[in-house]
Amino acid sequence: MGDPTRFVFDLETWLIAPGRLAPRLVCAAFKEDDQEVQILHREDDWVPVFERGLRAQEIVGHNIPFDLAVLIQAEPSLEPLIWKAYDEGRIKDTLIRAQLIAIALGRFKFDPTIGEKGARPRWSLGDLVARFVGEKVEGKTGPDVWRLRYHELDEVPLSQWPAEALSYAKDDVQYTARLWLKLAQYAQSVGLTELPDEANQNRAAWSLHLASCWGIRTDKDAVDALETRLKASVDEVRSQASQLGLIRKNGTKDMGAIRRRVEEAYGERTPKTAKGATKTDTTTLLGSGDLMLVRLGEVSGDEKELSAFIPTLKAGVDRPINPRWNTLVESGRVSCSKPNLTQQPRRSGVRECYVPREGFYYAAADYSFAELCTLAQVCVDWFGESKLADTINDGKDPHKATGATLLGVDYHAFDARYKTGSPAAKDARQLAKALNFGYPGGLGSLSFVDYASATYGLDIDEDQARSLKRTFVETYPEMSLYWRRITRELERGGGSFTGTLERSRRARGGLGFTNGCNYYFQGPVADGAKRAFYLVTQESRTDVDSPLFGSHPLILMHDEIIAEVPVDKAADAAQRIADIMVEALSEVCPDVKISAEPSLMRRWYKGAEPTYIDSRLVPWEPGD
Repeated sequence: MGDPTRFVFDLETWLIAPGRLAPRLVCAAFKEDDQEVQILHREDDWVPVFERGLRAQEIVGHNIPFDLAVLIQAEPSLEPLIWKAYDEGRIKDTLIRAQLIAIALGRFKFDPTIGEKGARPRWSLGDLVARFVGEKVEGKTGPDVWRLRYHELDEVPLSQWPAEALSYAKDDVQYTARLWLKLAQYAQSVGLTELPDEANQNRAAWSLHLASCWGIRTDKDAVDALETRLKASVDEVRSQASQLGLIRKNGTKDMGAIRRRVEEAYGERTPKTAKGATKTDTTTLLGSGDLMLVRLGEVSGDEKELSAFIPTLKAGVDRPINPRWNTLVESGRVSCSKPNLTQQPRRSGVRECYVPREGFYYAAADYSFAELCTLAQVCVDWFGESKLADTINDGKDPHKATGATLLGVDYHAFDARYKTGSPAAKDARQLAKALNFGYPGGLGSLSFVDYASATYGLDIDEDQARSLKRTFVETYPEMSLYWRRITRELERGGGSFTGTLERSRRARGGLGFTNGCNYYFQGPVADGAKRAFYLVTQESRTDVDSPLFGSHPLILMHDEIIAEVPVDKAADAAQRIADIMVEALSEVCPDVKISAEPSLMRRWYKGAEPTYIDSRLVPWEPGD
């Protein structure tokens, strides 16, 4: 039998469990081209079928990385075929396709065509079939559905399976096949004849799922020490607040008493909500100048970390924590949950609880001002030149360049002052970071005041913000043209528009001014970072000659990759990650110099920097 043109499949497995995200295979259901759906038990001769299927022109599934990870857990020899299929763009996912269509139409968070009043889209197979195929998928919910019980049939021949168990497994394949065709028809009907970025997003989904399967571990001593410290802090503050009548005997906060104390602290300047009530949020408490209120504000973070982070950290001591990576949000970035490894707290030592497995270090590499590089590239593409691009390509720090304009000196004079530790130069560079990262996204002066305060702790007023914006534009004059172009797009679109990235051609609809400004430089960073994560993962699993072989990529943040790398080749592996990152982002940013710096760690440190002994990269430690 020849290779099929289209191969649609779905697997039934044991249930996933903590530390087990690629569970044991029970059966495989599949459909080759227009043939009937077939099903094979794991004890049957299913491997040749999948060897043939993985050579098909289209290999289709829903949330297909899960099934592929189960496949290689059951039969490792299939892995090279999977990587080859991803490289050639032959693996298709109804989940990714539906999300790309929704993003292109500006309907990712709310779709007015769902139901009578519109709704937020959901991405399960059942939800998508209901919407695009118009049928209800049975057997997905309820305490006794077969979807949750296939482990009971692990050693039962198919000839003895209940009819309901057989039909459920086959139906998932049939529905996936029909959904795939309906999505293609729907995309055509709304003018999306192509989804050029689809293969890259599918590759990213695969590599991120492998990272989830491997998981991340924690250090018991560090977790215990953190829990003890947080509890002591919370208990001390709550005891003091209770004595002052701010916490009731039952342990709940007396919000009336807290509001009165806020009003006493602020007087006529008391912050109010939109409805006129006295604010009691953390920012208000921290800015009150009242020591007790400040401590209440500070300890709220400790309370959150005790409840939200300590249980997860404890779980990672005995087994891997398997985070859930979502490949796509509207901007093109990834998101993460259970836990969100892209937004771990910086203040208390939560990150430092994460440690590599024995025999490994953490290797991290992050881009140098990646968004400024892609912003410069967009300006080169649109206007033919960019002062920001010139600055970066000359090997200059764009924050220092803006800082030099702030102080009214040339770049080299500013750089000399900065290197001698000049407080004025250091303050100017910090302010320059706020300008460089805040204004490109289309912030107005008032919004910039809030952004600068929340992000950088800067106290400036609206008049200063206007003056600073003029300084920013004086440094990088192409920004006026950039904002003007977004404004014209808005006017042509009647208040919103669809933006298309220059190289990946990924479209995003429903853009306004600020998210339109952000999309053109945030999206390409996401494209490059995802491509890099895929290549790092592939090389670590398939290239025995690479220093990355045997490594395990763990985390993809916006502009950073963290992996577990074997100690004996850690330095070369870290440098290789950085090199791949540069190569990947250079594909979407060909006219601007890209750089990335590697570092090594014995545990996860936010502030880790490249550290060398005799020109050899070594693990960074606090105090280095």
